[in-house]
Amino acid sequence: MIKTKNPFLRCNKWFQCLANLLFDPDKYFVFTPWCQRIGHLSIEIITAVCIAIRDKKQLILIPFIKSVNKEIINCEYNCKIYIKKDWKIFLLKSVLFFSGIFHYLYNGVRSKVVIILPFLSKIIPSIFFYPRYGIEKGNGRKLRLIGTKQYLDWNLLSSVKYDIQLTSDQLTCGKINSEKMGIPQNAWFVCLHIREQGYLGNSADNYRDSNISNYTKAIHFITKKGGYVIRMGDPSMTPIRPMENVIDYANSEYRSDLMDIYLVSQCRFFLGCDSGLFFLAWLFHKPCCLVNLAELVVSPPIFDHSIFIPKRFYSKKKRRFVSLKEELSTSTPFMNPDYMYVENSPEEIFETVKEHFCFLDNGKFTGNKRSQEEFHDLRRKRYENILSE
Repeated sequence: MIKTKNPFLRCNKWFQCLANLLFDPDKYFVFTPWCQRIGHLSIEIITAVCIAIRDKKQLILIPFIKSVNKEIINCEYNCKIYIKKDWKIFLLKSVLFFSGIFHYLYNGVRSKVVIILPFLSKIIPSIFFYPRYGIEKGNGRKLRLIGTKQYLDWNLLSSVKYDIQLTSDQLTCGKINSEKMGIPQNAWFVCLHIREQGYLGNSADNYRDSNISNYTKAIHFITKKGGYVIRMGDPSMTPIRPMENVIDYANSEYRSDLMDIYLVSQCRFFLGCDSGLFFLAWLFHKPCCLVNLAELVVSPPIFDHSIFIPKRFYSKKKRRFVSLKEELSTSTPFMNPDYMYVENSPEEIFETVKEHFCFLDNGKFTGNKRSQEEFHDLRRKRYENILSE
């Protein structure tokens, strides 16, 4: 086994051997998605469904003991699902459960011991691992789902027709709660999510954060067209000021795993940014209008019904904004002190939302098609170069 520092692959060989022993890998795809982030959970379930459809296998989802959203697992997928609750499933779940308990207990006790006796921090190592089924080593220290070329396998996602739907019970419950929230029965709405620092705190990914005040003009444009705006997120979000037909779901009493997926699955389109929640919109094939996108190489939507604009990229040395071509040729720009991201202006966000409505009404985007193709071709080449490196 190749040594790796990736905690998601540590000890994983033994878990995968157990899964292969219980279920023939030629007939079944046993998979445990990373359940700690909604973006990873969504894109990994999409990928798992695509693998099962492409390879004509039965999908067996074995979730971890903790999950950011437990309702996604209960949705209906257009692939064969192993629904038996036999001793083999019980064993696979038990192994995950007890290994997770060991992980949390060991590191929890260790953290308290080293506070009292700091010198033991070098003697008692911190052992972080996240046992999973259905993953393997990819490029470098990265992981990928077994049966894919890389973690984000665009070719697979765009070539397989997956379909994920809410169950009738989920739809009924979601509809009742949405009316209690103040959304009329026949009203259409847009889900809005703006990444802020509150959820993860001060992290290395803060360059992806945005200021919700820059979206006010776009919000008014949506509500004047007769729609509602549902602000998604968690209670750490900055409360949005009261506006007509705008519901601050992130700070409401109605937040739940079910309502998260119900609202996104039923919205007219998803207005988001460089954050994992837009992968949930992908899960349900909802049109995406993304602004303030920072990670151009891997994040832009791959579906024809989506649109995006990136954050502007400023070079301190050159004293100017750089072009998209220059940005795509720059390695890890967010780690380079010479560069800084500049958020899209309220006018840029408004114009992008306006453009997206034109598509929804007319079925096609405006703009220079040749320039669009040139950009996507450059992005794909850059992505391949990164993988090869």
